[in-house]
Amino acid sequence: MDTIPLSQQIAQRIQHALLNHGQTDTQLANAVGMPPEQLRLKLDGQLDFTVAELDRIGAALGLRGSEFLPSSAAAANGPTSV
Repeated sequence: MDTIPLSQQIAQRIQHALLNHGQTDTQLANAVGMPPEQLRLKLDGQLDFTVAELDRIGAALGLRGSEFLPSSAAAANGPTSV
């Protein structure tokens, strides 16, 4: 059974949120203080997001950073302060 790596699941959720908020990846990168190239690598699943980055991205999109985590990952890690 093939599963999607966690980094790619998170990236997909962030990309979906970007579309819903009408922002580009460059606008988001600027809003969170990240080089656009680095954000693109993370959105491509080539680099992992840190918890702090998820928190900043969530804040920039009006969401909680933990909303980008799949429910099974969030449940396995218990309550978070993301």
